[in-house]
Amino acid sequence: MSVEEIFRLDTRTVEKVSVPKVFFIFGLSLLALSLTTIFNLYFAIRLDDLLAYYQQTGIVYDWQTNIFLFSISKAFLGLSFLLVGVFYTRVGVYLRIPNARSSSSLFTLWGLMHVYDSALLILENPSPDDILASLESIPELYIYLLYIIPILAILLMGYGFVRLPSIVAFSNLIRFSGLILIVGGLLYIFRANIGSIIIAAGFLLASVTFIKESRSG
Repeated sequence: MSVEEIFRLDTRTVEKVSVPKVFFIFGLSLLALSLTTIFNLYFAIRLDDLLAYYQQTGIVYDWQTNIFLFSISKAFLGLSFLLVGVFYTRVGVYLRIPNARSSSSLFTLWGLMHVYDSALLILENPSPDDILASLESIPELYIYLLYIIPILAILLMGYGFVRLPSIVAFSNLIRFSGLILIVGGLLYIFRANIGSIIIAAGFLLASVTFIKESRSG
């Protein structure tokens, strides 16, 4: 059955045929992305504190453990971005979500960048001095990309969720999660830490909704 045929069906039928198995996998991917976002944020803040302590005192404190855990959390975060990017394209086709393909491409690119960075961190095992030196030498264009890629991906997903067709049985919850993602994405520009927490909440709500509907469908 084509997508067009699915959406010609009456509302009572749509709830069953518009919930394929891929929704469950997509929901799990969003759940993983929500959790890994929080874990990676925690270790990023922890490393910032350790770097500040090192700059003030010259003492390396509990660095190796935290840089390793940060690298691992970054790797899992990247894999979660990749999964969301892959399955969001298919979900977008089923639900006719606007800009789903563009958003999924950005999620995939961002995931690849995270996996690559985490692999370098694990292999090189940088010291505080190495991290400080790399922060000073990062090209300005790369810094802009660090903001533009995830913000665009999240805003496009949020917009797509908000514009979800009303014919979809669980559209209201997805729209609300889309609003949360838009707010979090905009706030990320000014306060990245707070924005990340709100974005994680949006991913969590969307994940629970997709998982629940896939099981009931």
